[in-house]
Amino acid sequence: MRDGEHRFCLRWHPGQFSRISVDTEKKDEFIVEQPGYQPMWLTPKMMGARKILWPRRIEDGFRLDIDALEELITDRTKLIVLTNPNNPTGVVADRESEIRKIAEITKAKGTYVLIDEIFLDGADKQQVSAYGLPNVIITSSMTKVYGLGGQRTGWIIAPKIIAAKCQHAKAHTNGSSSYVGELMNAHALRKARKLHVQRFHKLSTSNLLVLDEWMEANQDIVEWVRPHGGIMCFPKYRVDMSSIELCNMLLDDHGVMVNPGEYFNMDGHIRLGYACSEDVLRNGLNALGNCLKALGSG
Repeated sequence: MRDGEHRFCLRWHPGQFSRISVDTEKKDEFIVEQPGYQPMWLTPKMMGARKILWPRRIEDGFRLDIDALEELITDRTKLIVLTNPNNPTGVVADRESEIRKIAEITKAKGTYVLIDEIFLDGADKQQVSAYGLPNVIITSSMTKVYGLGGQRTGWIIAPKIIAAKCQHAKAHTNGSSSYVGELMNAHALRKARKLHVQRFHKLSTSNLLVLDEWMEANQDIVEWVRPHGGIMCFPKYRVDMSSIELCNMLLDDHGVMVNPGEYFNMDGHIRLGYACSEDVLRNGLNALGNCLKALGSG
C-alpha cells in the first residue's frame, strides 16, 4: 500500500499472523469481541495470552459497547481483536463513530487494536477501511468477497514495529508466497475490483431478501439482527438445546449445515451463511424451520 515513516504493508496469507510470539511470563491479556470468529481468539489463547470477552448483545443489535471496553482494559492488555463486519453477525462498525473511538482508547492505553476487514467490501453500503487510525492493525485477503482464495494472498497493514514482527514471523513459517498469484491478485484489484464486488453484492442482496422473508414468517422459532449486507447472520433459536447438538442434528437428519454459536463464544445461536443459490437457500431454510418447529412442539 504505502511505505512511510510509521506504517507499511506486507504481503501475507491467512495463518501467518498466528506465529507472532506472546510474552507469557507477563501473562498478557487480549480482549476479543463475543460473538467472534474462532481463529481470532483461539490463536492468541493457544500462545498463552489470557482471553477477555467483550460482549456484543443481541438486544443492542450486536453493536460494540465502547464504554464497556474502557473498563476491560488493564495494564496487561496487549491487543483488542475485532472483525468488521462482525463475523458471525454481519454487523458493521462505523469507522468514525465507533472504530476511531476504539483506536483513541487503545492509543491512550498503549495497546493495539486488530481489525480483520475480510468482509468489509461486502457490506450493503460502501465502507471506509480503518487503515490510518492510530494503533490499528488491519488484515484482509482476496478470499470471501473477491472469491480468489485459491491464490492464498492477503495483507497486513500495521504500525512499522508490528509489521516488522509479522515479516519476521513470515520468514520463519513460509518465506515466500506465490509470485504468480500475487501478480494475478494485484491485476484483479486494479482492473476488476468493481466487477468482483458487484458479483458478490448481486448474490448477497437477492439472498438476503429471501432470508428477510423467512425470518419474518418464523419469529416464533428464531430471533435475529439483520446483517449489514454480506453473506452471514447469527440468529438466536428458541429451542432448549446446545448449538452443537442442534447443528449435528440438522446435518445428520436434514442435510443442513450451519455453524454452532458455541464456536463463536455464544451458545443458543447458529451462524447461517447464505452464499449459495436461491433454491439451495430456500430448501435449507425450510428444513431448518421444520426441524426447529418439531423440536419446539416435542
